This record gives sequence, C-alpha cells and structure tokens, in this order.
Amino acid sequence: MDSLPNEIYYQILKYLDYQDLLSLSKTCSKLQETTGSFIFRLTFVNHRLKQNNIFYFPFQKLLEYKNRIINILNYIIQNDFVYLDFNEKVYLNIISGINMIGYAVFEYYISYLKGIDYYIFPELDLEYLEKYKKIRIKNLDWQPNYCIYYESQLNLKKILKRYIEPNLKYNNIFLKEIENINYNLI
Repeated sequence: MDSLPNEIYYQILKYLDYQDLLSLSKTCSKLQETTGSFIFRLTFVNHRLKQNNIFYFPFQKLLEYKNRIINILNYIIQNDFVYLDFNEKVYLNIISGINMIGYAVFEYYISYLKGIDYYIFPELDLEYLEKYKKIRIKNLDWQPNYCIYYESQLNLKKILKRYIEPNLKYNNIFLKEIENINYNLI
C-alpha cells in the first residue's frame, strides 16, 4: 500500500468503513498521513426536502471531532426526537411520542462512530420489524423501557438505507461545519 499513488489509494479507501480506516491509519506513518487527508462522509437523506445532506471532513478532522459529533447527535435525540409532555398532577415529564426514524438514524451514526455493534432504543416491536422491516416502539406508556439491540439482531443499516445513502434523484447539500448537524437533516 505504501507504493500506491494517492488517487488509487483513495479509491480503495472509499470501500472501507470508519473502523477499518481507523485501523489502517494506525499501521504506519505514511498510511496515517495519507488516510488523514482522505475525505470521509456522513450522509443524512431528507425525503421531505428531497436533498442529501452530506457532511464531509478530512479523516483526521473527523477523529478530532468524533466525540463532539456524538454529543451533538445524543443531544438531538433527547431534545428533538423524544417528545415530552409535563403532567401537572404527578409533576412528571411523560414521553408522548418518539420520532423513531430520526432517533434510529442518529443512533446508527453514534454506534458507527463509537465502533460498537449495538444500539440503545426504546423497546421495539420485533414482530412488526420482522414482518414489515420497519422500526416501531412496542409500547409507549409513561416512560418506555430502553433495551440494547445488536446489529446482528436488527440489521439497522439495511433498514435505514434510504436515510443514510444518497438518493441520486435528490440535490446534494455539502456541509463542512458540525454545527450544521440538526434534526432537519432527515
């Protein structure tokens, strides 16, 4: 790999996921330098606006921003995709709804960037998932039970394909600043 021109090397890197890129960049200093300048993309597809929101960073910058991006995604899940109502009689915030597509896309990217193979969701209706290949909460009472679901159990990337892979018919919006990460991306 050391002797490959950067153009060919970058074509190979396109097919690697985040963890593979991270491992490869640690093998030698030349690969770390070349991998560090490779442009890495995170894609959020907004079907309502018919646009692909594509964040792109040099891989080295992504490594620097990783924890900050994860924190932003967590914040958005808790504040924009989980809807709360305050019940004055019991002085409690009650979850009145959850935008599961937004929640799932952001949770997918959190797990992806952390390099873990599980997701934390409110308890899902697995029969519905198996039958319709769509995510739905099993029961939304006052407070949902949160469970850990492994990638092998959900295959979340396949379920969310239309939200994380660019749609060729849509406009591409390229974004560099992580401050542009918000709930309107999907």
